[in-house]
Amino acid sequence: MHKIEETEYGFKITVAGDLDINQAEQALLNLKNLLASYGRPFSLMVDLRELIPVTTEVIKKLMEIHSYCKNLSLERTAIIVKSPVLKMQGKQISHNSETIENDRYISVYKFDNWEERALAWVKNGIEPFVKTDDTVQIPIIK
Repeated sequence: MHKIEETEYGFKITVAGDLDINQAEQALLNLKNLLASYGRPFSLMVDLRELIPVTTEVIKKLMEIHSYCKNLSLERTAIIVKSPVLKMQGKQISHNSETIENDRYISVYKFDNWEERALAWVKNGIEPFVKTDDTVQIPIIK
C-alpha cells in the first residue's frame, strides 16, 4: 500500500506492508501524474516505518522513482525507517540513483523527535544530525 500527499514542501509518501512490483509501478505512475503539474522544486518525506523489506525487482523500480524525482528538481528527501534492512536497501537505492547527498535516513528508534528532524530537513535543509567523523553521528535537535 502506498499513499502520496501534497504538502507545503512537496510530497509525503507513505509505504506500508508488502510492496510488490505492480504497486511500485503504480506508485511511479501516481507520482509522475502529480509532478507533471507541480512545476517547482520539491522535497519528499518518505515514511517506510511499516514497509516490509522489498525484492530486487522492486528495488530497481524504486531506483527509477528516485532518478525520476532527481531529474525533476528534487531538493531533499527524508526517509523514515524502523528496519535496519530497509535502511540498508534505501541507502543502496540512494547511492545507485545518485541522490545520496540529498537523502537523510532517520530511524524512529534513534530519535524520539524523528518527525521534527525530518521536517526540518525537507523544509529548511537543517541537518537531522551532525557527523563528527565518518562513523559517529550526534543529534543536534533536542
